[in-house]
Amino acid sequence: MIYAPVLIPTLCRYDKFVRCFESLQNNTWANKTDVYVALDCPTKSSHQDGYTKIKEYCNRVIKSGESGFKSVTLICRKKNYGAIGNFEHLVNETFRNNDRCICTFDDIEHSPVFIQYMDEMLEEFKDNKRVLMVTGYSYPVKWQTDMKYNVVMQNIEGSIWGVGYWKSEWKEMYGYLKAGKLAKEFTAAYKDGRLSKLTDWALKDYVNSVVHGTVYNSLLNRVTDISMRIYLSVEDKYAIMPIVSKTRNLGFDGSGAFCEEIGFIESQELNSSNYRFDLQPIDNSVTFEPCVDVYFDNASNLSVINQFDKRPDGEREELLKMAEAYYMLNGFERFILDIRANASKVINKILRVARKL
Repeated sequence: MIYAPVLIPTLCRYDKFVRCFESLQNNTWANKTDVYVALDCPTKSSHQDGYTKIKEYCNRVIKSGESGFKSVTLICRKKNYGAIGNFEHLVNETFRNNDRCICTFDDIEHSPVFIQYMDEMLEEFKDNKRVLMVTGYSYPVKWQTDMKYNVVMQNIEGSIWGVGYWKSEWKEMYGYLKAGKLAKEFTAAYKDGRLSKLTDWALKDYVNSVVHGTVYNSLLNRVTDISMRIYLSVEDKYAIMPIVSKTRNLGFDGSGAFCEEIGFIESQELNSSNYRFDLQPIDNSVTFEPCVDVYFDNASNLSVINQFDKRPDGEREELLKMAEAYYMLNGFERFILDIRANASKVINKILRVARKL
């Protein structure tokens, strides 16, 4: 068994970082695991207190020699990388000396068997080139699947709230995203029907990013939840996912860079806009039964996750109309460019003939 290093990028959310770190300390395979904490450089005075507390906490743990892990390494950034940059840079640094890694974030709390689950799944699926990643997170829905399995291979969700990658798959995916290929693939994905495999939320992000060039457009070129769920569907890759989550997200309080604050109203039907993610039950089972070649029923499970995401009625149809209009406009622009290119060739040929006369 190869025990993957665990990576934690962070900045200043001290209380959440401690819950994250201590939940990993309580893992059954903690003593086999190297942990790397990447502490980003603060850019605001409001960051300083939490930053200092995290730095002092990690140094105390390291100095004590009793962290519970095989080792703990603190990396203090000398410049600010930003939330995504700190994460991506840490993974790329780790892959200089490792062929796999587990990455989590400072607002993620873990099951006591999270590390074991990640290590075992990374080992089991290491040679399956259809699989991009292993995720520890699963939405709190009743997935439609054979109940004898508690781990599935699917490509509609790619959460990075506790995620494992192999070096080769990461490098291929990372290069693809950095080259802007996800946006470039949009018209082809519309033409051959791949957009139909996206969840309502992923379709919204993809269409708005490409058609309107929203702030999310930059997130298509980075390793994010947004880019992962789109990449899986567009490139026909898969993520290994537990039926019951091995992690929970503590960050839906407005403290992070991306997760909005959620207002919980007990009487409402639970959905992604009011669910208490910080209280989500997590699975402690030490038995993992993956369906290796039995695929998720994506069609039925798209409906399951779309019901939880609760997008406005008619939004999906409107988004597909926008995608069609963009596809038609893009095709027309290519047609005009082809005419210009061919016209130039014809004119040049006439000129060459005329010179010989």
